[in-house]
Amino acid sequence: MFTPPSLPAWDHLHPIVVHFPIALLLVAPVFLLLSLAWGSQRRVLMAVTTAMVVMGAIAAQVAVMTGEATSEITMTSALAEPVLHEHEELAETARTIFLILAGVAVVGTAWTWHLGDRARPRWVVSGLLVYGAAHMLGCLVLGNAAHEGGRVVHEFGTAAWAKDPTFMQDSGNDD
Repeated sequence: MFTPPSLPAWDHLHPIVVHFPIALLLVAPVFLLLSLAWGSQRRVLMAVTTAMVVMGAIAAQVAVMTGEATSEITMTSALAEPVLHEHEELAETARTIFLILAGVAVVGTAWTWHLGDRARPRWVVSGLLVYGAAHMLGCLVLGNAAHEGGRVVHEFGTAAWAKDPTFMQDSGNDD
């Protein structure tokens, strides 16, 4: 009988979880641009953008939480410490930015849906442009956080299981 594999422990989930906010929040502006270009579908595309930003912001919160748990079990070299600290600060900043932007997107989209055809396109487009600029600034912070996290892993070789004594036990094979 097939037994599905279990999920890793909470403190080992960070490498899996971290990719969701990156993907969702970096792709959301595509739908924002489509909402600007395709006026007849603007409200639907705004809703799609908002859903992606809300899911991305929630995923960013989970990524920060799992990152904090992972840092408790990870041994980091002295050289990697400043990079890890910068990664943590940027990730927390990106999370906060996108939680705020998610709230703004929900309010703006709800307002546009509520007004329907009475919403002045000029005001909606202006709001979308301002929101888009703020979102892109958030993406810069998110991208820098991701880059620093990648450096911690790939440049300094930090691994989430470094303090787990059972992970790298000798299996008895000398191959």
